[in-house]
Amino acid sequence: MKRAAIIQVVFLMFLISGCGNDVLKFRNVLEADQYIRNNAQSLDWDVFKTLLTSDSPLSTDKFHKLKSIPFKEISTSHVVVDNKLYRFSSGKELIYVSEWVEDDGTLKLYDINYLEE
Repeated sequence: MKRAAIIQVVFLMFLISGCGNDVLKFRNVLEADQYIRNNAQSLDWDVFKTLLTSDSPLSTDKFHKLKSIPFKEISTSHVVVDNKLYRFSSGKELIYVSEWVEDDGTLKLYDINYLEE
């Protein structure tokens, strides 16, 4: 099991660094959020930090909370307003709000807030 996790992290690092010295770039907030939802389980903090703005207040606790959401097992919907994406469960309960910022032409995650905060 550990070997599979190591292979995933190495693969992910190759994927992110595959653009040369550029970080992974997203075209819009929805695409960026989808990437994070699809890959949250396999990301580690060091890789995840590369997706954040330099002044992001996002903590490791918020990161681990994101990793604990079983996205592959639940159906969700979303609403995008400006640079914020509101993610809802199928029961229309707010799961989180992610805020994105364009930083030197690259869309980066600024923060994620959860309902119970």
